[in-house]
Amino acid sequence: MPDVKDRVLDTIDEERHWRHARDEQEQAHRHAMERAAADQTAAKIVEEHAQQRRSQRNAFIIALASIPAAMASEWLGFANSFCISLLIIGIGGPSSATILARIMDKLKG
Repeated sequence: MPDVKDRVLDTIDEERHWRHARDEQEQAHRHAMERAAADQTAAKIVEEHAQQRRSQRNAFIIALASIPAAMASEWLGFANSFCISLLIIGIGGPSSATILARIMDKLKG
């Protein structure tokens, strides 16, 4: 009978070691998934910042280009309202273009 007791204790020890190894493996997997998610989030943030910088640079270039375009339009004889609209839209961007379009629509109607 002492042999049965030893086999049962060995089986219990093996089960405990197996569960411990499985828990460590699951924990390592969870940590790897968390690190991958953090890396992915960091890369996404970097890309969003780069996109924002490009957008701001392009908006600045458009604003600067609208000034000589408005001056050239005036020199070519376009109406003053057109030149002013060109400056407002170039410097103000899409939101000012939308507002200007609504104002022009109300004035027209």
